[in-house]
Amino acid sequence: MRLRSRLALFVALPIALTLASSIVPRTRVEVQDWDCPPAPASCARPVVARGFPMTYVSDFHGISVTGDASLVSALLGDEIVRGWSFVVDVAFYAVLVWLVHAFAIRRRSST
Repeated sequence: MRLRSRLALFVALPIALTLASSIVPRTRVEVQDWDCPPAPASCARPVVARGFPMTYVSDFHGISVTGDASLVSALLGDEIVRGWSFVVDVAFYAVLVWLVHAFAIRRRSST
C-alpha cells in the first residue's frame, strides 16, 4: 500500500468518522452557570450534546439556539467543543480502522 493511501486510511478516515459521528444526538450533564452554589447543591443540568462514543460538542445555553448542538455551530464558536473527547473519539476510530484493515489483509492472504 502506498504511503499516501496509508496516510488517508489511518489519519484522515478516523477524523472523518469522528466528524460524522456528530450526527448522533445525546445528552451530557454540565455546569454552565457562573453563579452556581458549591457541590452538592450545584446547578449541573443535562444539555444536548453530539458525538460518539464520547460527546465532543455540547450546547452552550445563552449563546447558541437552546436545545440544539451541531458541528457547524461548534465551528462558528456557538457551542462548546471538548478537545480531549474529540481526541479520544479519533483514537477510537483509528483503532477501529486498523482492526478492519488487519482483518481484511488477513482474510485476503488466507484465500
